[in-house]
Amino acid sequence: MCAAVCVAAAAVAFAGFLPGAVVAALAQQKPPAPPAPAAGPKQPPTPAVPQDATPPVAPTPVVPTLPRPAGDDLLVAADGTVFLGTVTKTDDVVSVMTSTGGERSFPKARVSIAVSGGKRVHRGEEDGLRLAWLAWLKEKHLDAIPSKRVADATPEGKAAWWADVLEAAKTCGEWKMRYAGAALLADGIEAETWDDAAQTLALELEPLEFPFSPEDSEKAKLWASWARTLSPLAGRFVLKGDAPGTAGQSPLWRDEAVAVRTRNLIVWSIDHDIAVFGSILKQGELTVRSLEGIFGRPEYGNDEPLEVRLFKNRTQYLTEADTVGGFAPLWSGGFFAPGDRVSRFYVTRHGKTKAFLEDELHEVLSHELTHHWIETRLLLGVALEGLDEKGERAAREGKGGRTSDQPGHWIVEGVARFVEDQAVLWKKTGVKFDVANAECIRDAISAWKAGISIPLARYLDITPKGFEFLGDVPKGGKGGYVNTERGIFYDQGGTFAFFMMNRRGLEGRKLFAQYLRDVYAGKMTQESWKRLGFATSADAEREFNAFLTNPGK
Repeated sequence: MCAAVCVAAAAVAFAGFLPGAVVAALAQQKPPAPPAPAAGPKQPPTPAVPQDATPPVAPTPVVPTLPRPAGDDLLVAADGTVFLGTVTKTDDVVSVMTSTGGERSFPKARVSIAVSGGKRVHRGEEDGLRLAWLAWLKEKHLDAIPSKRVADATPEGKAAWWADVLEAAKTCGEWKMRYAGAALLADGIEAETWDDAAQTLALELEPLEFPFSPEDSEKAKLWASWARTLSPLAGRFVLKGDAPGTAGQSPLWRDEAVAVRTRNLIVWSIDHDIAVFGSILKQGELTVRSLEGIFGRPEYGNDEPLEVRLFKNRTQYLTEADTVGGFAPLWSGGFFAPGDRVSRFYVTRHGKTKAFLEDELHEVLSHELTHHWIETRLLLGVALEGLDEKGERAAREGKGGRTSDQPGHWIVEGVARFVEDQAVLWKKTGVKFDVANAECIRDAISAWKAGISIPLARYLDITPKGFEFLGDVPKGGKGGYVNTERGIFYDQGGTFAFFMMNRRGLEGRKLFAQYLRDVYAGKMTQESWKRLGFATSADAEREFNAFLTNPGK
């Protein structure tokens, strides 16, 4: 079970993430083999070809069919698709009139870059431009190579590849798309062609906010590696004085931390390991964008990023108090503090493999960011619905809403438990929330079979005050399964969330989402199963037990 203390709200979602450019492979044509000679008398040897004879015609090189992502008039969409033509822009939409496909219009958020008359007229998230160049480069240089790898190209092919990579990165720089340009150079490193030209160009692309200062010989590659990590996440380094949350920070964060801003997060980290930092950024963005997939992008709170702090060790993590004097529990690996709306985590490498460390961190990160997102984004919008100015001010100050004796508390921790268990599987399954063999489901089934699960009629109506009285003493049952009552509460909540989201159709999902809102708006009453579409608690128990009998169906 996730080693995180859960002190705020929770939710769950379905969504995809980060669309990529799809490049069609060109089949390498081979001439038909000559027919076998007919049986007969032995033929004389074929005479040698005179030295002055016309040489055979070389095969025609593969010519890209994808538009080249450069020129005086073009639009590059966020997924890397390139459109050549006259660009126009309004307050909300960017359009391009192509010579063959007519006019195409996109919301600004779905456009990476638009160029008109050689000048950039719109700049969005940079990775679309990187994807466009990669697609073009691969089609031009790699589709004729069976392995599709630069390493297997001829020396001339490698040189041509690298010349185009440099041109692509330089073009990005001319359009002030520095992260995309440096990321393209990092892509080229795989071909082992990093040279003085690459180093010089990388340093030219380096932004003012790049926080590291190694020797010049290493700085260029380090910057390119960071750009490659950040570009797909729309991430950018932040000058500390310009970052939200800078005011009032301790010297630990002001002096030692590196800050990165993505679309939804600002992550401060004392740990500068690019692998750990990149992992945190990616998993955090996946979690937030997935939550938006089912609940929608709330009207309020989206301009302020969710603040995350990553400590280098456990001692730092345990000794920093939040703004209301709260500390992380000794047993936790991360927690969201609603007092200052900051999620805190730490990583320990002692005796742990990279895979285990990453899985453990991803679990707690997704769990706590679920609380964080709902508390600071989704529920703010719910709280402000229909309120006058005085009520809105109270809601923004955290006043009102659910009370300690309101039923439905299971959804606070249960849904976050569900999210963390699904999120840790994303490396294998992609971003989805319908994997039925997640840990909480397996444990909930074991508890049910052992006869120690919490009866559903009681479970769905547990209040926050009632949750505090759940036992932490291990208890066992049939089959030898052992867990605490509090542990069962988490597992059963994650499993019931899965059941509502995946086994009761679209109507069940809608009821589930509304139930969440009602809990946080302070509108929930006893017999809360009725809000989830069950006539009686017995009906809910029967359907849920049928799911536990066969969760994969």
